Amino acid sequence: MRRILLLISFFASAALQSLLGQVYSFGGDGLEEASDIVVCANQDILMIGTTSSDASNGANVYVLRTDTNFQCIWSLSLGGAGIEEGVTVVENTDQELLVIGNTSSTNNNGYGMIVWKLDSNGELLWSQTYGGSNWDFATHGVAVSDGSYWITGRTYSFGNGATDAMLLHIDANGSIINQWTYGTALEDEFVDLDFLNDGTMLLTGNQRTDDTTCLGWLATINADGILSDFNFFGNDTLSAYIHHTLVHDDYIVHCGHTYQNGIESSYLRRLFQNGSVDWERLENQSQPETYYNVILRNNDYYIASKSKEIGAGGFDALLYRRSQGGWFQDAMFYGTANDDAFLSLVDHPNGWLYSVGHYANDDGSTHLIAYKQLQNILSSENIGEQNPIGCFTVDVQNMKKNVLPTATFYFNWWGQKLEADKLPCCYIKKDIMADGRVNIEKVCRCD
Repeated sequence: MRRILLLISFFASAALQSLLGQVYSFGGDGLEEASDIVVCANQDILMIGTTSSDASNGANVYVLRTDTNFQCIWSLSLGGAGIEEGVTVVENTDQELLVIGNTSSTNNNGYGMIVWKLDSNGELLWSQTYGGSNWDFATHGVAVSDGSYWITGRTYSFGNGATDAMLLHIDANGSIINQWTYGTALEDEFVDLDFLNDGTMLLTGNQRTDDTTCLGWLATINADGILSDFNFFGNDTLSAYIHHTLVHDDYIVHCGHTYQNGIESSYLRRLFQNGSVDWERLENQSQPETYYNVILRNNDYYIASKSKEIGAGGFDALLYRRSQGGWFQDAMFYGTANDDAFLSLVDHPNGWLYSVGHYANDDGSTHLIAYKQLQNILSSENIGEQNPIGCFTVDVQNMKKNVLPTATFYFNWWGQKLEADKLPCCYIKKDIMADGRVNIEKVCRCD
């Protein structure tokens, strides 16, 4: 059983010294998973994901809107009798919302892309499905200034191979302007798109070159739909998978995971916009780890991920902070003995960092967790429990700073436990506090 996590963290200010943070978790008896989070033009928060707690349906897309005081404005469930998956939600310049997902309710032979357009109050304006007679999946979408939308994905219905990368362009009413597919005879997909400084569209995805090798794929497209390969990542012995791409200043940053010698490891990679590589930071973990999303915040990269390398067991939800050189600064993890993940994150104009994902718990309970960046350290605190479905509110709790730890543990960067009298120059310190909170801190004490 999974629970959706909404993580809110912030930098301390003089007015908020006693408040360490707020985290909300919610869900029913089924499976809940948040996939994306965005900030609206009026600074409201939008989350999208998937819920199976409605017994009358297999799984539905959910959309939840809250204000900046974390009070629910509205929530809704979208879907039919089959299975729906929420992928992303985008807001246009009129503050209308495009909810993008995938559905099996309208395609007897498999899945199709589905889009709902809502007004700012969550009222349905129209819905439309896209794809062919086979399976087709949306992976991302953006709104552009002319009122149209671009949607990336993969298709089994069209193209040259087992799956082809798909790019869909629709107008404000959902009518198709253009639809293109690209790929080889094997498996190809687009997972993200952004725009370079000169307005050129950058598409990123993955391209399988044989039965065992996958390359991260970056390409540009012109107005006629002609694709030009921009950059590939990976080789015959290192498979690479892109999950998210960020364009900022003169750079392209993408993250994901690599697969080599039977181990899944995370990576962060930065290119110049001419396609040359600035740097690559490839981890070499002994346990699987994946980076899902990266943003630029206060001149550092913040990354939403999951990892078996460190944490309580299974996959743990993990937030990283890395410098603009790609170097590790600090990290925070949360999780149970099951599988947990942070999948998306966003920087809010009010100074708070929001992240969403899921965690699994055997007994069905849900947990409030809190995170705060204090002195450039990502730390975590447990602040209570809630079990709401749909719209929800949680009381703000002030955390006390004078509580002493009852136990302290030490770990290296890879999650291996260290002896207190044999600590290296840099290590991770984990304090179990008397009130149930957990503090995690990066310590570097050597010159």
